[in-house]
Amino acid sequence: MNRMSGTSGTEEQTLQRIETLSRSSGGRFIVFEGIDGAGKSTLMADVEAELSPSHDVVTTAEPSDSWIGDCVRQANRSDVSPFTEAMLFVADRTEHTRRIREWVDRGKVVLCDRYYGSTMAYQSVVLDRMMGADSMDWLWSLNEPVVTIPDLTVLLDLPAKTSLERVNRTRETVSKFERLGYLEEVRNAYLHLAKRDRSYVLVDATRPQRSVRREALTLVQACVCSVRGGI
Repeated sequence: MNRMSGTSGTEEQTLQRIETLSRSSGGRFIVFEGIDGAGKSTLMADVEAELSPSHDVVTTAEPSDSWIGDCVRQANRSDVSPFTEAMLFVADRTEHTRRIREWVDRGKVVLCDRYYGSTMAYQSVVLDRMMGADSMDWLWSLNEPVVTIPDLTVLLDLPAKTSLERVNRTRETVSKFERLGYLEEVRNAYLHLAKRDRSYVLVDATRPQRSVRREALTLVQACVCSVRGGI
């Protein structure tokens, strides 16, 4: 994966081009990732409330609110091939990224609930059983041409058991992705990705919400206030 260690010179040049796209103005692109129940949506709302008085903030999410995003949600509820589902996510992300780039180029701070990391983590677990250990690299090969590397990716990390306990307290039903064994593998995939992707910062989401919020806000404010050109 280009963002990761062991890349070629050509791949590094491609990565630099992608990074430049997200850093060509005063805007920022910040992503919140994590398994279900980690608290991404709540945290992102808190960050938006903190930044909005002094910054032009746009909040968005994946799947997006477009018709392609609707197709992704329908696929999630249906019995489709994991390959089909993965490519639908990438199709939605292609159009979503075009909008994100426009917002960032206009100097906006874009906060996004899930991005390519979710596909890399969730879909790789399923595809590993069909493709072997190469599935994450294959998924990156689909995503790399269309994504913008975030300025910061906040990964809220917690054990799968804690995740499901939180989900079960707030929902009557769970999705096909919200199963203990599966979420344990997804968490491990996220942790693997975080070691290879320089945009990722790990935040312990088992702590009280106030502590998680404080750390995340510190990270986001440092990103927003930093001089662009390097993480």
